[in-house]
Amino acid sequence: MHMIPDASFDVVNATELFEHVEHPEQGLRECARVLKPGGTLIASMPFLFPIHADPTDFQRWTAFKWKKELSELEFTIDQLLPIGGFFMVAADMFKHLTRTTPRPIRWLLFLFYPLFDLLKHVDDSSRVQNGRLGAYTTGYFIVARK
Repeated sequence: MHMIPDASFDVVNATELFEHVEHPEQGLRECARVLKPGGTLIASMPFLFPIHADPTDFQRWTAFKWKKELSELEFTIDQLLPIGGFFMVAADMFKHLTRTTPRPIRWLLFLFYPLFDLLKHVDDSSRVQNGRLGAYTTGYFIVARK
């Protein structure tokens, strides 16, 4: 017996969650079970992003894996969007390096932060998105309907 009845919710929000679930396929099945017909699943998961909340940061999924798992649960994907691209991945790495550097050097490195706002526009360019660099992402944002 389940604590929450089947088809109880219009929306399930599982943002930045499934990388911390040891068996995320089971978690997705539970989301499908509690969603009403036509209900919406909102999910996100990092991809090229530092391991966090160790030791309970278990996995990263590709867009293909998201499509496969959601399809098996008969979800219709409305959006499966990469979050950030190659240059945002590099910026995240630089920010991590900055946070782990001694203070006087860290303050100097903070001067580069405004550059990261400009790099977002480079990631959005069709040349980056359609080229080899388009295979990089910091994560995925998903909206799917049951």
